[in-house]
Amino acid sequence: MAGIEVIPFSDAVFELLNAGQVDFVLYSDDPVAGTLRTRPLFRETYSCVLRTNHPLLVNQEARADEVLSLEEFVAWPHALVSIFGGRTGEVDDALAACHQKRHIALSLPYFATAGLVSAASDLIVTLPTRVATALADTNGLRLLKPPLELPGFGYRMLWHERSHEDPGCVWLRDLVAATAKHQNAAHTGPSA
Repeated sequence: MAGIEVIPFSDAVFELLNAGQVDFVLYSDDPVAGTLRTRPLFRETYSCVLRTNHPLLVNQEARADEVLSLEEFVAWPHALVSIFGGRTGEVDDALAACHQKRHIALSLPYFATAGLVSAASDLIVTLPTRVATALADTNGLRLLKPPLELPGFGYRMLWHERSHEDPGCVWLRDLVAATAKHQNAAHTGPSA
C-alpha cells in the first residue's frame, strides 16, 4: 500500500534526493548544487511573535502601529530558529547593518517548538509569517512586524529528473502546488 513519509530537513536531504530515496524537497530559494527541477510555491515574509501577555504588550491592548520599535526589539531576549545550527541568522545580519545586536537566549531547529517556547516565556521569535500565523492561532501568540526591513524569500519544490515523469510523483507535486496556491490566496488576499 502506498504512503507518504515526511523526513526532517538536514544537510543530507539533497543527497537522498539525488540517490532517488526522496521524491521531492520543499526548500527556500537559496542556491542548491546540481541540476534539479524546481517549482516555485510562494514568497514569504517575516513576523515577530510574542505571547499575548508579554510585558511589551501589557496595557497596550491594540498597538496602533503593530510594529515593535528597534529599541524594544533589541532590549528583549530572542529565540533563534536555526535548522542547520549556528547562532545568527538574517535578522542578525539586518541588525548588524544598522549597528545593532540582539541577545539570543535560545537556539533551536524547529519553528513549532520556538512558537511554544515564546508562548511560555518572554522570548521574542522572528518566524516566517505563515508559520507565525498558524502558531499564533492555537498558542496565544501575537504577531507584530519586525522593526527593520528583512528580505523575504521564496519557497519552492525541488525534484530529480528521474522522477519528473513518474505519474505518482507528478500527482503529488501538483497536489502540493495546488495547496500552496490556495494557501497563498488565503494569505495574501484576492488582489495579490
